[in-house]
Formats: sequence, structure tokens, C-alpha cells
Amino acid sequence: MPILREAFAELPMGRVNSAKRFLWVALTKAKRFLWVALTKAKRFLWVALTKAKRFLWVALTKAKRFLWVALTKAKRFLWVALTKAKRFLWVALTKAKRFLWVALTKAKRFLWVALTKAKRFLWVALTKAKRFLWVALTKAKRFLWVALTQQNASYGSR
Repeated sequence: MPILREAFAELPMGRVNSAKRFLWVALTKAKRFLWVALTKAKRFLWVALTKAKRFLWVALTKAKRFLWVALTKAKRFLWVALTKAKRFLWVALTKAKRFLWVALTKAKRFLWVALTKAKRFLWVALTKAKRFLWVALTKAKRFLWVALTQQNASYGSR
């Protein structure tokens, strides 16, 4: 960046340091903004995944219990009639399948919503950071332009 070096060399040191400080502060704020956004998004996803795991664990535990009760009852009633036992198991398996299907559907929906919100959150954060940096760079360019213009004007007055 020799052009900038030359421009900075012609400026009084106070203005160079002001421009550098302005850019440093802008970059530091943008980094902090992105760090906070990423931290919040990670936390959001972690909570969503934890809730989804818990939801699936409860669903599987209930399904196991449901099948265990059904099998125990089926064993107890086998001596009455094999037909009744088959029907009972069929109903139990159908209910267990339905229960698991509902649980998985809800878990998928929950994760989808969480990921969508996290994506939106990150998109907004990145957009704001880009805007923040754009404004900071524009102001810095303007600051340097004014400084160079004033410097050149002072050369012309000699």
C-alpha cells in the first residue's frame, strides 16, 4: 500500500493516528459484534439439540415401556387365545409406531425451526457487521480525503 504510506507521510501525525485509531475501533467493534452473534447462535443450537435429544429420549423410553407392558400382557393372556394376543400386539405396535413417528416429526420440526432461527440470526449479524464496517471505512476514507485536501491546499498557498 505505497499510496497510503505516501498519503500518511504527507499528513501531520495527529491525523494519521486519528485515522488509524478510527479504523482500529471500527474493526474491534465489528469483531466483538460477530463474536457475540456466533456465541449466541452456538448457544441457541446447543439448547435446541439438547431439547431434541431429551424429547427423543422420552419418546423412546415411553415406547419401550409401552411395548414391555404390551408384551407382558400378551404373555399373560396367551393361554386364553392366540388370536387375542396377536390382535393386542398389533394394536400395541401400531400405537408405538405412531408415537415414535409423532415424536420424530416434532423433533425434526423443532430442529428445523432452531436452525432457521440461527441462520436468520447469523445473517442479520453479518449484515449489520458488513454495514458497520462499510460505514467505518467510508468515514475513514472521507477523513483521509479531507486531510489530504487540506494538506494539498496548504502547499498551494505557499
